[in-house]
Amino acid sequence: RLKTIMAAWRILSKARIGAASLRLKEEQARGLSKADAWNECMMDFVEAARVHSFYDICRCFADALAEMPDRASPEWRVLDKCCRLFALHSLEPRLAVLLATGHLRAVSLTHISATIRELIKQLSVEAIGLADAFNLPDFVINSPMGYYGGNLYQNMFDATVKAERTPGVPPPYFDAIRAVTSPRKTSA
Repeated sequence: RLKTIMAAWRILSKARIGAASLRLKEEQARGLSKADAWNECMMDFVEAARVHSFYDICRCFADALAEMPDRASPEWRVLDKCCRLFALHSLEPRLAVLLATGHLRAVSLTHISATIRELIKQLSVEAIGLADAFNLPDFVINSPMGYYGGNLYQNMFDATVKAERTPGVPPPYFDAIRAVTSPRKTSA
């Protein structure tokens, strides 16, 4: 349920913000200046901001769904699946925090992964319609994967064959990278 997913995001967001704030206090207690403590904790605050941003995006999506008048409409059902998929897929790599804090049981990990797979399966039928709803021209999407007919690999192969190539001409940054990454010859 979306309500449960949003509760998990809320807990995760609070946990990340709290952990970053606690670490900042600990670094200052160790004797670091405020500026040095902030520098030491920067990645913690970046992750806390990232998690809170994902939570806020998911919350706005869920709130917009809640405001839709007809929950029986096909549009609402598809958007609900999209919201749950986005929220779970974004949450999945961060589940260790919820496990560590006791807000999630290990058995739930399997259920979450299975739910993500099932939502992808259900939404694959709607993928072309969803992509079309954004009204992006095909040349912008430029993907051979946008075919529901099942010829994904043939379409990808055909797109690769048709792609413009410049054989034998390395990209402009090639020499600069090669100079740094190649072993140096030593003179004997």
